[in-house]
Amino acid sequence: MFQNELTKIEQEFMKGAAFQYVSAITQYHRIQASPGFRQAAHYVCSTLQDLGIAAEVISFPAKPGVTWWCESSFQEWDCLDAELVLLDDKGRIRLCSYRENKLSLIQRSQSTDPQGVEAEVIYIEKGEEPNSYEDVDVKDKIVFSRGNPSAIARLAVKEHGALGIILDNMTEIPPIRSRLDLPDARQYTSFWPLSEADNTGFGFVLSPRQGEMLLNRFTSGEKVKVYAKVDARFYDGEIEVVSACIPGVTTEEVAAIAHLCHPQPSANDNASGSGTLIETARVLNTLIQSGELAKPQRTIRFLWVPEMTGTYAYLSANENRIGETVAAINLDMVGENQELCKGPLIVEKPPRATRGFGGYLAESILRYMAMESSNLGGTSSYALFKWAVSPYSGGSDHSIWSDPSVGISCPMMIQWPDKYYHTSEDSIDKVDPHMLKLVGTITATYLYFSANMNFAQALWMAHEIISLFPGEIKDVVTGIVKNSEDPVESGRAVSKRSQFLKNRCIEDIKSLENFLDRDGSIDDILAQAEPFLELSAKGIENTAFLHLSAKHGIPVDQLLSEAHSVCEDEWDKKAQSIIPKRLFKGPLSSRTLNLLTPEMRERMEDCRSKWKKEWSMFEYFIYWIDGENSIFDIADLIEGEIGKRNTQALVEYFEILRDAGLLEVN
Repeated sequence: MFQNELTKIEQEFMKGAAFQYVSAITQYHRIQASPGFRQAAHYVCSTLQDLGIAAEVISFPAKPGVTWWCESSFQEWDCLDAELVLLDDKGRIRLCSYRENKLSLIQRSQSTDPQGVEAEVIYIEKGEEPNSYEDVDVKDKIVFSRGNPSAIARLAVKEHGALGIILDNMTEIPPIRSRLDLPDARQYTSFWPLSEADNTGFGFVLSPRQGEMLLNRFTSGEKVKVYAKVDARFYDGEIEVVSACIPGVTTEEVAAIAHLCHPQPSANDNASGSGTLIETARVLNTLIQSGELAKPQRTIRFLWVPEMTGTYAYLSANENRIGETVAAINLDMVGENQELCKGPLIVEKPPRATRGFGGYLAESILRYMAMESSNLGGTSSYALFKWAVSPYSGGSDHSIWSDPSVGISCPMMIQWPDKYYHTSEDSIDKVDPHMLKLVGTITATYLYFSANMNFAQALWMAHEIISLFPGEIKDVVTGIVKNSEDPVESGRAVSKRSQFLKNRCIEDIKSLENFLDRDGSIDDILAQAEPFLELSAKGIENTAFLHLSAKHGIPVDQLLSEAHSVCEDEWDKKAQSIIPKRLFKGPLSSRTLNLLTPEMRERMEDCRSKWKKEWSMFEYFIYWIDGENSIFDIADLIEGEIGKRNTQALVEYFEILRDAGLLEVN
């Protein structure tokens, strides 16, 4: 249904041009709410306008007291210079220079005195733990540690009077990145104060090699002293979103999003998505203006945003467009040279609480593009690049678009894992122009198909959803069997998740009913689909039980009986009596804590600490709250979606959000 359009798009897409856009964007230091981000936004806007595409920069206030749904704004930040110098008897050793490497400073650091400061450095091994500061004097000194910068600054600077902090963080990403795989890289690190009044002090970032050198000095008993200077300022300013569109016939829209922010260079994260989206817009506009592609029925909108913040701001200011938007797609880290960066290209589907066709459409186009080569006899086609389809994981702007209170089916295209993720070595040499073209072709095809979906295309889409279902459930169930340790728990997971996926597949088909405007069409499709989906789910489930029986040496009948037994505890019973209702729009922002009282923040942090392993469930918990499901029902749905269940954790989390005025009992 999309092959002819895809061929035209692929022929028109210029990977060299996309690469040049990516390269240009990497020249800007693109911290959210900063002059560098503004410069990048105006570069994107002027480039689009030069290409004949209607585009504008939309400004939102960057200052405390402004909120977009549950997201809080924050002051603009600008840094002119910063350096950290090690002082010893042999002279001065420059450890960090902001001019040379923007990631050597913890972003949104506060200024030192104009002349800088000389101070002793104190090593705190576990800087996030309050008891680490007992009997240690860090006042007017600088703390060297490793861990969460905000948590360490809160203890070291706010509570114990340190001037600032030094970190040598390098998050490990098994199996492609250990700490010393990038010995001279610096990890992207940031404070997130709302304003200068939120005193976090300043902070610098060392490479792993520098960190080991400093640690050796402490180990040998040496007194370490440094000179630090930061010339930065906070002020009420602006935060920008770039919006461009290709007008359609109706008022409905489809949208593509790429976040423009992150430090210089941040080539793959996410200059790659932003540059690809510029060329995607050019390709579609060129083909439509030339008549090669017909004018779309729906407007195609392109958005370049500061990650999360910009999406909250844009959607909250354009709520009238939400109901008119039928699909969206998010591009984040899409240009990796796979040989260097290691990760595959992934279509990540939306969360299952929002029904829709977006994830299936993106998967179908990716699968089509993956048939780029064949075996010697020409009897099979396959990809020469790594690719995968993944259930929802989150962490980018699609998490907001796909929230059920927004209700727009929005998959993400991403390459993950990435060896150079959030480091100073995420540079333009890690970008592959071929991947930019591949992703741009998929994105443009997705947008144009969605912008023109009619009865025939929706009918094809419904059958495509049905045909993809067995593969989806097979992947999930195979993973459960492979990782099985407890046969009964694994059997329960197989049954729960297979039935959940079948039910959500039906809901996704139902999402097409507005396109299937002929009487009874959706009922006819479902009448055909439901027996096939049930048979597929049951067949794969039965096979899984046979595998579990053989793996663990337990009879199938016994396994079936024990896996399907129900045992409720007091928390399950309590959860059945609570039907939560949301009092906010969009998912909870990471900065929602800034809007809570100190007491509520403390309770939330205690909850995070207590339920650290279960914390990922809470995002899904918010998604599934619809004013009809009890917490017990939601626990069932979460278990079906991600295979985790802890009813007590959900009840306690609900109680905090209820007391904070974010939820109520329906």
